[in-house]
Amino acid sequence: MINSVSYNNPSQLLPEIIDSQIERQQALHLSATFQCKVPSCLKWFNGHFEGFQILPGVAQLDWVMHLLHECGVSDQFTGFERLKFSRPIRPDEELQIRLMVSPDFAKFFILNDDGEFASGRVMFLS
Repeated sequence: MINSVSYNNPSQLLPEIIDSQIERQQALHLSATFQCKVPSCLKWFNGHFEGFQILPGVAQLDWVMHLLHECGVSDQFTGFERLKFSRPIRPDEELQIRLMVSPDFAKFFILNDDGEFASGRVMFLS
């Protein structure tokens, strides 16, 4: 996976964050919601796919990791579990990325009013 912190031009790879709410529930628990718009100019759409552009799953996972890092969550992770990509994300889509962080893992959901695009868990080193 690409390390989002080292991007040369992150605006070409990351969604536009319209609004965000981050709430620390306890010392080690956090929930966050990011309201996003997916710009059609993102490099992730190049060649994926001609005539019917969709956001690759690896891009969605990279966004989750980037947002966890922005929330101050350790980047020491061991992998992903229970990944589910339910619907394709298209250019100019508006969506929410929700994170629920506990000491051992973070649950994530990418969705909008029409339903879920993706979900899963990011596992951390214990």
